[in-house]
Order: sequence, then structure tokens, then C-alpha cells
Amino acid sequence: MNTIPKKLVSLFVTGALCLSFASCSASEKTGKDAWIASDLLDNQALVGNTRLQDDYASAVNADWIMNHTYDPKGPNGSSDDSKLNVDIQKRALLDDTSKTSKNLELARAYDGLFSDWDYRDSLGVEPLRKYLNFIDDIKTLDDAKSYMLDNSKNPFAVSLVSLSASKNDGADDHECLNIKQPEYSLGSPTEYYSISDKGLQERDRTKSTVNYLMERLGYTDKQANTLLKECFAFETKLADINPQEIKYEDYELVITKDEVLGRAGNYPLNDMFDHYGLGGALRYHADLDYLSGLDSVFTEKNLEGIKAYFKVRLMVNSLCLLDEETFTFYREMQVDRMNPFGEISEGRQDRYLFHVLGECSLNGAMEQAYLDEYFDEEVYQDLSNISEMLLDEYREIINSKDWLSDENKARLNEKLDNMVVLIMKPSNTADYGDMTLLTKTEGGTLLDAYSKINEFGISHLADVTEREFDRAYWDIYSTDNPTTSIGSAYAPWLNILFINIGILAGSNIYSKDMTLEQKLGSIGMIIGHEMTHAFDSRGVNYDSEGNYKPIIEGDDMSTFNLMSDKVTAYYAGYTPFEGSGSYQFDNTLSGEAIADMGSIRCALNIAKQIDGFDYDQFFRSFATMWRNMDTKGDIVWRIREDDHPLAYLRINVTVQQFDEFYETYGVKPGDNMYLAPEDRIAIW
Repeated sequence: MNTIPKKLVSLFVTGALCLSFASCSASEKTGKDAWIASDLLDNQALVGNTRLQDDYASAVNADWIMNHTYDPKGPNGSSDDSKLNVDIQKRALLDDTSKTSKNLELARAYDGLFSDWDYRDSLGVEPLRKYLNFIDDIKTLDDAKSYMLDNSKNPFAVSLVSLSASKNDGADDHECLNIKQPEYSLGSPTEYYSISDKGLQERDRTKSTVNYLMERLGYTDKQANTLLKECFAFETKLADINPQEIKYEDYELVITKDEVLGRAGNYPLNDMFDHYGLGGALRYHADLDYLSGLDSVFTEKNLEGIKAYFKVRLMVNSLCLLDEETFTFYREMQVDRMNPFGEISEGRQDRYLFHVLGECSLNGAMEQAYLDEYFDEEVYQDLSNISEMLLDEYREIINSKDWLSDENKARLNEKLDNMVVLIMKPSNTADYGDMTLLTKTEGGTLLDAYSKINEFGISHLADVTEREFDRAYWDIYSTDNPTTSIGSAYAPWLNILFINIGILAGSNIYSKDMTLEQKLGSIGMIIGHEMTHAFDSRGVNYDSEGNYKPIIEGDDMSTFNLMSDKVTAYYAGYTPFEGSGSYQFDNTLSGEAIADMGSIRCALNIAKQIDGFDYDQFFRSFATMWRNMDTKGDIVWRIREDDHPLAYLRINVTVQQFDEFYETYGVKPGDNMYLAPEDRIAIW
């Protein structure tokens, strides 16, 4: 499962370890190189005669793999099953008019605007014209200030800063209001000085989007190209102020409101605070170099560039909210041009609806409605009990490690003691007050709706920054980690584990009727995985309160790093098929692999205490949970962008570390699942 955003990524590269395994013939391959890439759609017919002792993932899931009919819209795996079931449940709530609430009223209004393609097609791209005209009306810098603060004209609240709230190691009493650089067409300010392949792709997407929309609105190619040129030139000036991006872990400097405003010069930051009610925030963090230089760019001289920036951001943000032709174009723009097997992704209508809704500040309305209907106290207690079992066993694992000093063991145990496990239900209840959205019968559009939605979202930061800090607070309005998302997460900067209600909708992941062995092999593995993130190659750099301070010190840290590098080296260079690319020597992947193995170790230790524990059922449950089917394009993306190993590797590499697996299935030297004890890579 995923950790939520704000990642610190350390990259190690070594040529010696990046070996290519693609050159061996099928008959010569042994060990992991002989495993079938059973996630790959093209390999469906290859798994039929696989032995458990040679390729556990393929053997356990063979019937499903061979008989599954791949659907580009899904579901094509256990997590996809959860997604589909959650979408079906949400749709049932929207369609059941006997269920009423303010949250459902808002969600239904959004659904009516988003899902009625006949209505959207009747409007075409015209809803965009009104908002572009508002930008054309800007004649002075004061007009630009007014535009940024008028949500009825600026539906995406575009400005020259971005606002957010987060914990800060320098303030333990309140969350900080963060003031950072805005969105860039190339992705980040560094791209304007040394553009990467990714930056080039983002630039081309922006150009294509602007050219497409302006052509449909009746503008000439020359007008579109002039607008893009002005926008990129202005963004270069913004990036020139401070081309470095601040990482989350650098957010240690806490300053006062007066210090922030003193740096902002003539930029209307104080007016923004007043408009959104943010003036009561007690702690602030800002990209001070950027904020100090903004005054030199926010000038009458740059007014046309500012307007061009506003227009481009408006068009990019509107792309999936107009008619069906534009939505198809939007999906085409999501294709990864750097992926040789990239293709347009397909999705069910409701998957698009709930995905787009989940990324905006109205997501809390659907989250609350879902919780009101599907939260189950019995399930909550069951997951609480499983979590406690795993926590208790983790203490035993830590204390058993002879490479750790007593002092380091004490710090690790303190982190366990302070770990908070939040299950299914956020801390607050969604309440949108008197917000209303114009429905389609009232002539409303999605762009009109976003004027209200984004105003609420930024104003909500006031609630976050003014209340006393509570690291165990799970905000129902969060778009980073909504509880109906299909996953769970560990936040190292908070030392909190989240178990989302959405992950429970898949029958291979959780059911009340599962045996204990099946639960430990599925949802138990997910919980244990997130728990282990507290002690993986990233998590060991955070203390029990989530402060950026290593909890393993001295020679023990060197020992840990050597073991972590061994995990990384086991994957480095691995190529599932020709042209897929290969894993790099990257400790973000090792963190996920460490978490998988730590989770299994925890569950197996629990198993030792249970008479008659069915190890076969446990291991099969684990393998079934991760079964998945991908296209070549999907796998290329996963290798390059996903921190997690491919599903068949998560299964096989994880189980082959443990004696219990060998004993259950009689795995011996010569079998492809066999890994000599001295070569095994589990840390915990």
C-alpha cells in the first residue's frame, strides 16, 4: 500500500549492481529469473503447469490468471475489485432518493453536472469562455489583485502562491500555514533551467491543451502561440526567483504573520488571508526567497504575462470538466509519451466521477455519506484487535534483534508505543454549511461549481491552522488520504497508520467470514506493511512524535543501511520483459519491500502461538490478495513510477524469506523459490 504524499527520496545508483537478466534463455534461468511475470496480460497462457515450489505467485493464482477476461475498464485484480465495489456503493447512495442529507444533496448536484454528457455536450466549451473573458477584463495590477480574490471569476483560485497546512517540526502546538510557489506548466521551477524528459512532456501537454481549447473557442493558432509564449516567459521569471523546491523535511523555520507579510511587498497576501479567513493562523512557513522576490515580478510591466499565466492555468484545470470531446482529449493527454507501451486508459463512468470528485474539496461530502451508510462497528473492532496483535508482536521482533543496542531498541519501542492507528473513520464530520451548487436545471456548470468548492477548500485551512495541533487528527476533507480510497497509509512525519474503509470492500482483502489465517494473510498484511514503514529505510529517520530525527544511531545505523542496500540490490536490474525497463538501485523500492517482509514476519510470529495454524491458507491468502493483471504499458509505468515491487515479485520475494514457507511446501535447493539462508534479505 502507499504512504501518503510528501516523500523524501534518497537515490543510490551503482552500475555494478544493475545487471541485465534479459539475456538468459528460458532453459538457463533459475531462481527469480525463471519466474513468470504473471501480472502481465501477455503471459496468461504460461502459468498452467507451474509448481508452487518454483513460482508461488503463478501457481496459486493460475486458475484466476488463465480464466480472467481482461477488461481495460477493470476490475483486473483484488484492489480493482475494491475500487469497483466502492464505486457501486457510492452510486447506490446517489441514486437512492430515500436517503437525504446536506452532503448527499451536494454530491448529487455535482454528479448531475458531471455525469450528464448530453447536458455537458450541449454546453460544449462555452463555460470556459465566460471565465477567459473575466481575465481579459483585467487592465491594471489592481484588477489582477481583485481577480485573484474573486472566486466567482477565478474558479480554481489561481494566484502566484499556493497555500496548504501541515505539521512542522518547529511548532508543536499548531499546524503551519505554508506559503509556497504556485503550479508551473513544466511541473517545477527547476525545469525552466535544465528541462528533463518529464518537463518536456508537461510542456507539450500544456501546449496541446491550450491550442486545442483555443481553437474550439474560435481563436487563431497565432493567438494561442502568443499566449503560450507569454505564459512560459512569465513562469520563467517566477522560477528565476528561487529555482529550488523546498522539501517537506526542510520545513523547520516557523515565522510570524508579520514576517510573512513583510516579505510579500505589494503582492496582496494579506488580502488573501482576509478573504479566506486565514489571518488567525498562529504559525507560518514560507518559501521566503520566493516570497521576497515576488514583489519584483508582480508588476504592471508583467501584467500581460500574469494574465497569460491565469488563462493557461484556467484551461489546464478545466480540461476534464467540459464536454465529452474535451474529456476524451483530456484522457489522451494523460498518456505517458515516455512509455513505449503507453495507451489511453479506459475507465467506467463512475470511476471518472469519483476520481475527479475525490481530488477536490467537495470530496468530504461523498466520504461522509459513505461512512454514514457503511461504517461497521464490528469490523472496526476486528481491525483494532488485529492491529494490537501486530503491534505486540512487533515489540518482540525488535527486542530479538541482536544487532541493535539496548538504547536503539528503546527508541524503536517508544515509536511503537506512540504509534497511532486510525481505522476507517476520520476525526471530523463533513459540514459544508450553507454551500449550494447550481444544478443543471438551474443552468449551473462544473466551472461554476468549482468557484464554490475551491473557496471552501482554502477557507477550510483556517480551521486546520487555528485549532491546537493533534497529530492523530484525520481530516475528512483530505484529498491526500480520503478514507474511501483503496489503500492504507503510514505518515512518518506524524507516526500515524491509516486503515481506509475503501480497502475493505474487496472480498480478497477483508470479509467478516474469513478465518484468522486468511485475515492475517490479507488485511493483516496491509496493516503490518504500513506498521513496518515506521522502521524501513525512510521511517527510521523519524522519531516517535514524527520529528525528522533518526531513531537508530551509531554503528547500528550503518548495519541497517547495509541490510537495506541488500534488499535494493536484490531487485536492481530486474527486467520482467524486454523493453520494460528495469529496477534501479533505489531505496524507495527497498522501503516497500522491507515493509512487505516485516509484515509477514509479524504474522508468522503470531502464528507460532496458535495451535493448528493453517500456514497454507495464510500464504495463499497473501498471494490471492496481490493478484493482478496489467498491460505492458502498466508494468512499464509501475517500474518507473511506483515505489512498490510488481505484484508477483511482492508475493514471491516476500514469502521466500521465511522458513515457514519452505516447511509448508517442501521447498528445497534446486527449486526456483529456494533462496539460501545467507542470501535472504528480510531485516525484521
